[in-house]
Amino acid sequence: RQRRPNSCCVQRVHLRVRLMAMNPGEEDGYTSVLEIDESLSLLERVKYYSQSAVAVQRLVHVQELGACAEEIGPAAALSELVPLLKDVSCDAELSVRQALAEQLVPLCAVLMKAPEESAEVEGEETSAHAVVVETCVPLLSAMLTAGGGQELAGGGSAQLIDAAAEALVAIAALLPADEVGTTVLTAVLTLAHDDESEENRVVATQLLGSLAPVVSAELCCQFVLPEVISLADDPVFRVRKVAALKLGGLTAAVGAELAQARLLSVYEALAADDIWGVRKACVESLPEIANALPVDVRAERLVPLLRSLYEDGSRWVRICACQALGPFLAALPSDAISPELLRLFTQLAAPANPARADAADSDIAYFCAFYLPGVAQAVGASRWPELAEAFRTLTTNMQWKVRRTLSCAMHELASILGSG
Repeated sequence: RQRRPNSCCVQRVHLRVRLMAMNPGEEDGYTSVLEIDESLSLLERVKYYSQSAVAVQRLVHVQELGACAEEIGPAAALSELVPLLKDVSCDAELSVRQALAEQLVPLCAVLMKAPEESAEVEGEETSAHAVVVETCVPLLSAMLTAGGGQELAGGGSAQLIDAAAEALVAIAALLPADEVGTTVLTAVLTLAHDDESEENRVVATQLLGSLAPVVSAELCCQFVLPEVISLADDPVFRVRKVAALKLGGLTAAVGAELAQARLLSVYEALAADDIWGVRKACVESLPEIANALPVDVRAERLVPLLRSLYEDGSRWVRICACQALGPFLAALPSDAISPELLRLFTQLAAPANPARADAADSDIAYFCAFYLPGVAQAVGASRWPELAEAFRTLTTNMQWKVRRTLSCAMHELASILGSG
């Protein structure tokens, strides 16, 4: 029976492949460079090789931090792995720091299984919970600000920023909701108030939107909501664009009443922005916003807005409006969907449709097929004659994925239409 290679062998192969990619034509010295002591345990290898002089060895073994923490448990992770974090976070290689950002999430998850566990770290007694709040969160915050600096021009730091931002949100979910405000949220608000760095404000806007469902309702309304409203009026269009994308999740987090009172006018202003990318972001968040608002508000305020975006001067906004039309209609009651509005959706199935011709490469027919059952459910069986022609057109579409999507929904359509 074929033997399964052990982790040392796998690591050695990974290291060889990485080094060959980095230094083609220099295979002779690989054996000595890639030598790994197979008698070492996973913990011993991580501790030793994460400090290696060879960058690729550091990278591979930093990527083992999460698995190592799960293997040794909270107590050993606290005393053995946490002391490595500071040096690794200062590594000269951006890819190593990115790997650390990704591995901090599983490491923190292990530590939070025993938050009261304590050990001596760098000469001071500390708890697992304190390490997560006072060490890991600041490390990630520092990566966010460092990534927005000079390294951005060199390429790659965008990935570091994304990894640190995702890790920060994931770690926030491990903490009590009321504690997120004094740890993660404070760091994000500092970025949001950085008038000198647009990149920091972009990252802060992304994080505020992602943290909205994680923090307590009180903190969300008191801090996240007004901050996003302020960022939505930022002079830099990239900040406004991210704010438009995040308004959907924020609307759901603050509730219909507050969203209608404070966010709807902000959304309408962004939908009329001079930059087409901001308007397109508004279209992308439209279905989520519609689901969070009262039905009458959807019909009175959002339907006219969608019509204007459907006829936007930008081709890309029109394409996005076509894609968003199905889920938006599915969120409306039948009496709010006029025959004219429904025709905007059904004509997406027709090859001669001008909107689809303008977006021939955007798979509009696929979106029409995908959302047809939801729209049929919204208007009811009595209005099936208005959808029937679009259904017949989709069944003969040249793209197999359109026909396949429709065939997978046949049971749903049958259930909606009934035996009559």
